[in-house]
Amino acid sequence: MEGESLWFLSQVLAESGDSDQAIKWCKTALDIFKRISHPEAKKVREQLLAWGGTTEENCLTDGG
Repeated sequence: MEGESLWFLSQVLAESGDSDQAIKWCKTALDIFKRISHPEAKKVREQLLAWGGTTEENCLTDGG
């Protein structure tokens, strides 16, 4: 539930133009989703990358 709320918050922030905060909360949501193997984790990761954020995976490999 917390991850879903943060994911929603990140989308709202992105739509309002606050991309730095959107990326911050999207990363947090992704961490939560990965921890619990949430089915939306892939979608959240893809959106984070589209916004210009980085993930641990794409820092270590060329695409995760």
